[in-house]
Amino acid sequence: MLAVMVVAVGTLFAVWVVTGVRLVLLARRTRRGPEGMLGLALLLQAGIGYPVSVAAPFAGDYAGLVWVVSAACSNGGMALIFAFTARVFQNETRWAWAVVGAATALLAVQGCGHVGSQLDDDPAARARSLLVWGAGSLALSGLSWGWTAWESLRFYALLRRRVALGLADPVVANRMLLWGSMGAIALGCVAIDAVLLYTAGEIGRTVIIPLVTAIAGLLVSACMILAFWPPPAYLARVRSARTH
Repeated sequence: MLAVMVVAVGTLFAVWVVTGVRLVLLARRTRRGPEGMLGLALLLQAGIGYPVSVAAPFAGDYAGLVWVVSAACSNGGMALIFAFTARVFQNETRWAWAVVGAATALLAVQGCGHVGSQLDDDPAARARSLLVWGAGSLALSGLSWGWTAWESLRFYALLRRRVALGLADPVVANRMLLWGSMGAIALGCVAIDAVLLYTAGEIGRTVIIPLVTAIAGLLVSACMILAFWPPPAYLARVRSARTH
């Protein structure tokens, strides 16, 4: 179990960081916002936010600063996922950018609350506060992934019809499907983890949640690899499917 968790988390970390770097470098060449938003989001969440959060409890006198960095990077990355979804799928609609603004404000509140709770000297108070502020983090994370999954899969449905008529690139349509699937998997993982965290016993928290997270991590990694740096054989199969 521990080995599976380590492999899954390590794979997800590596895939997110490598993909994030590649997208940021691509954005520097193309000068396009979406690539930069998504690449920076991945780097902030996986490259900085996650490892810093793991190190925060052991930071001693620097714990406050470390928690601030962790929350700023993790929540900043989440805000960029909202912005990426609005920019790519709903750029001309005011309501989408209103969602981005509201989500960013809520992420700022959640981050401040989370940091403050972790600086409490009472371990029991920290644990209670973590559940409270953790609920906000899970809700916002689920909303970010759920929204991007919905928009991507909706757009994939439109592209699929055009691909059938030879009016759209099957590779682009497939990437929409993969990104939407990745968002749906992430949303499912967040939902299951939330239910187990607040309703299950010790076994649910220490065994089932890590197992669900590990499986979801491997599936998300596979979707991201196929979407952003697919093997030539996979691309050839996607293109050939158009002719059948």
